Amino acid sequence: MHQRHRHADHDVRTDVEVGTRSSAKGEDPSCGPRTAVRRVVVRRKRKTRHQWRSRDFRRPFAASLVLLLVCLILWTIGWRRRRTVVFERSLVPTDPIHISPDIKVSVVIMNHSRPRMVRESNLVQTLAAHDSIDEILLCHSNPVTAFEYPHDKVRNLNATEANERMGLSLRFHYCSTARNDWVIHVDDDQELSSDAINQLISTFARNPHRVVGKFGRAYHYWKAPQRHGYDTKNVLGPSEVILTKFMIVERKVCESFFQYQHVVQDMVSESRPLWNGEDIFLSLTANHVYNVPLQGPYGNLALPLDVWEASDSFKDDDTGAHDVSGNMDRHRIWNVGLVNWWNAFYRAQCHAAYRGRLWYTAKQRLAAIEDTTLS
Repeated sequence: MHQRHRHADHDVRTDVEVGTRSSAKGEDPSCGPRTAVRRVVVRRKRKTRHQWRSRDFRRPFAASLVLLLVCLILWTIGWRRRRTVVFERSLVPTDPIHISPDIKVSVVIMNHSRPRMVRESNLVQTLAAHDSIDEILLCHSNPVTAFEYPHDKVRNLNATEANERMGLSLRFHYCSTARNDWVIHVDDDQELSSDAINQLISTFARNPHRVVGKFGRAYHYWKAPQRHGYDTKNVLGPSEVILTKFMIVERKVCESFFQYQHVVQDMVSESRPLWNGEDIFLSLTANHVYNVPLQGPYGNLALPLDVWEASDSFKDDDTGAHDVSGNMDRHRIWNVGLVNWWNAFYRAQCHAAYRGRLWYTAKQRLAAIEDTTLS
């Protein structure tokens, strides 16, 4: 018996030759037996390399797609929760808030590209109506958007020339010129209630040797390596850094800001806009002059205050071209277009990465300085 294998595309063909002996009439037996050949073809399926791919990897590939989809959903849920401030009742004062009539506070507001925010929102009106606030420094850093706000408590300042030299640190320059020892910083696109001002001042009065506000930030390199450790999550409670979106600080800390700014001058000169990350350096300066340990616990405090962003209707431009940080929360690709959305996204990533590098560098360099001025 002899077998021969021939491979087809999807089959294996086996030919079986069967030999039989017969004695035909008139045949010479010396010539040997007559052989009759009967071919039996047996076909059986054979898995080829193509079949292995299509059959054996189809289910794992589908499972991978499902797993990827689940991860994207969980990441989206986690990202949205990260962007939401969780209000902790332990941080909200339960006792009636009483502010001494002797306490007077100044306020610094920057007007650069959104004048309607200042004119038409309730921000300045709410601040001016508070009894503890007797001075509002309204700094007009752009001659195109400058205007005169009519109010007895408002000092309209021409800050165009100083803005070219100082950039975003301009607010701390005018903070150092305020008449009061305590100064509130608030962005022009924020709105707030009188209760938020009361809680901010009363909490700060318990311990003025710190920075108190609403928006806290933390540095976690292993959580955000793509942003050099800058975590965009809103942190409540003790925080290393408090944003200038709404905060209160001693005037002397603003003065110390310019005393120590030389330690990061090499980074600041390359930042866009000039002195990007000024709020980070101010908080780190406060930690330094108040002798806060390098790794904490930190004295700066973020509170769940009644503060919210003003309506976009007050903006003269809704493409995000004037947003320093490239805020992505208000910009959707179907509203502003692909180009504007990409520009905002790119600015947001560059902004966060730079802030992370500045945070780490400033912290290490300030720690190498032995002197303190406010302790």
